Amino acid sequence: MDPRAETAIVIVIAIIAVLTIIWLLARRQRTTRLRGRFGQEYGRIMRELGTRRAEAVLLDREKHVYKLSIRGSAADELEQFVTEWRTVETRFVDDPQEAVSQADAWSTASCRRGDTR
Repeated sequence: MDPRAETAIVIVIAIIAVLTIIWLLARRQRTTRLRGRFGQEYGRIMRELGTRRAEAVLLDREKHVYKLSIRGSAADELEQFVTEWRTVETRFVDDPQEAVSQADAWSTASCRRGDTR
């Protein structure tokens, strides 16, 4: 065989090996990142769907959340949130159905307040 052909074959094999290693490392890094981001949910979905499908689902969730307009709350908003939530919780003991209804209305209103800013 021609020495040039042998050299070309060795170079092609080396390139394929390097690309495979890069792909495996990127996949491992993605798995580690998803496991860290989703915690126990990662394990649960892995058991239900298997590795490939689970990671595809989690990546879709990540993209969906990224598109949302989520903002942090100011300290006074957070304090009001905690106060209102505790009020709803205490009502739950006496009237669970009404408390759930109030919690639903309150959480919907809280989300809307966040959308307007």
